[in-house]
Amino acid sequence: MKAVILGIIVLIFTLTICLFTNSLEKLNVSIIVKDYLTTLYDNRTKKNSKRDFTLFIILPIILGIVFGIFVPITKDFIGVLLTIFSIFLGLMLNLLVLIIDKKSLKQIINQLIKELFYSISFSILISILIVITALISSLNIEIIKKIYYYYFIKYLVSIWIYSLIFLFCLDLFLILKRIHILLEAIHEDENK
Repeated sequence: MKAVILGIIVLIFTLTICLFTNSLEKLNVSIIVKDYLTTLYDNRTKKNSKRDFTLFIILPIILGIVFGIFVPITKDFIGVLLTIFSIFLGLMLNLLVLIIDKKSLKQIINQLIKELFYSISFSILISILIVITALISSLNIEIIKKIYYYYFIKYLVSIWIYSLIFLFCLDLFLILKRIHILLEAIHEDENK
């Protein structure tokens, strides 16, 4: 119990410092989201794709709402989430280092690396959000359970976590496809 109270105090202290100093800009991750959204375009027309936006943003939110309402997050599931997304976070950071090493190739490959960089950064952000949300929701604080809207908040947290999970899974497929194309292009370039 003392560790939970200490954790809350540290969190409040950190947020207070960020709010009352210029450090908040250093924590702004909106550029990652913005850059990720620029990768959702139609390859033929080079314009924003409503279809991609629906598949990679809207669908995960809808699935998160459905699962969040009908299958609320349990404490056991939170433990599994923490394990899985901690591992994925490490994997994504390693992928980021890998693609930075390959930055010296042709223009098309560089564009693919840029998009891959944005997608991996976005996946890292999603992993961090899932881990933080899972950690916070795993805290067993009796005061929170006495809040009138506790069950409503519990459903919202479930919706949020499921939406992030589905978003992450879809982005993982996107990253896999881009890595496949990148490695194939590198292989063809080396064999010329």
